[in-house]
Amino acid sequence: MKMKCKKENIYNLPNSLTLLRILMTFILVWIILAGYSIKTVTVLFLFAAFTDFLDGYFARKLNQITEFGKAFDPVADRMLLIFTVIALMLEYKLYILALIFSRELIALPALIFFKKGDIKFEVKPIGKITMILQSITVPLVLLGVKYYMFFVFLTFISGIFSGITYFKQTLKLKKK
Repeated sequence: MKMKCKKENIYNLPNSLTLLRILMTFILVWIILAGYSIKTVTVLFLFAAFTDFLDGYFARKLNQITEFGKAFDPVADRMLLIFTVIALMLEYKLYILALIFSRELIALPALIFFKKGDIKFEVKPIGKITMILQSITVPLVLLGVKYYMFFVFLTFISGIFSGITYFKQTLKLKKK
């Protein structure tokens, strides 16, 4: 049986910004492990995280939403967060950042199904909120801003709800 694939133009600004986020992830990891200053790491992380907002904004504004982009964006988000936080934990012993992985740990089975192509996820508001909180919490921890533990806890709780939401979505879609 031959499958029909819808051709779409994936060469656009939003997908380029998503690709930039992936490239920035590798640069960030290198910069962290090379011992650059926390301020440099923070600025680059914030810039990379901001591309998540920009790619969605331009995809909607320019009407360039693609199926490829819908799949590519969350992968870039996970890469940025996971690789950067692991590098920070290794280099600076910031183990507190492990708490912001709550969504990834709970939703891991969903990510495995997603990789297999069995399931296409809908972006949920709680998922976006969690990504925003993660993007805020990492710099707050890096800079040692007073009350950063409040944001770590808030991100942890949001991540749990987000992970449960995606896990439930996986089970629901898997039953169909």
